[in-house]
Amino acid sequence: MILVLAAILAVFLAGSTCGIFAMLVIGIHAEERRTARGLAETSPRRHRL
Repeated sequence: MILVLAAILAVFLAGSTCGIFAMLVIGIHAEERRTARGLAETSPRRHRL
């Protein structure tokens, strides 16, 4: 019984860790895109729609 609870806890912690890491990566990627978009808007060249 203890082994089953330990396995469930391990799966939960692993999922939480992967979820936090994924949110961090997505957040960094979004920040990079926002920064790149801001730099592109200040450049004098024309943008395609």
